[in-house]
Amino acid sequence: MTHVVSLAILTAGGLVAGVAITLALMRRSALDKAEARFELWRTAGLRQMRQAAVDEGRAVVKQRLSDVLAVDMEPIPFAGADVRFVGHPVHYVVFDGHTEVKDGDASQLREVVFVSLVPRGRTSSPFARLVEECVAKGSVAWMTLSVPSTA
Repeated sequence: MTHVVSLAILTAGGLVAGVAITLALMRRSALDKAEARFELWRTAGLRQMRQAAVDEGRAVVKQRLSDVLAVDMEPIPFAGADVRFVGHPVHYVVFDGHTEVKDGDASQLREVVFVSLVPRGRTSSPFARLVEECVAKGSVAWMTLSVPSTA
């Protein structure tokens, strides 16, 4: 009878140990899956937040551009979203039709226009006139530079 009791105790102990090990392994597996899902969610969320920040920044720049161009100035005959600030002596480059191409309403740009701002009653700077002469002569070129990938 003592053998039967000992065997029952050992069997019960083995069963409890087996259940405990199984629960521990299942818990570890569930935690690993949860961590993997969280990492996917976090990565996607960061990507979305970055894109939202970039989109908001673009909107702010476009609004500022529109504000600058609208103040006491003759209206610029281009969509504000097609205008990019460059600096001096060419203040803006207009990619006329960019918005339509981006939205799928057109397949090509109408033209690329260099814009130099000059206060009323004054003439363009000598350097701006040199750039204007190059454009008028067709002395404009395209260059593509390969840069190392940041990814």
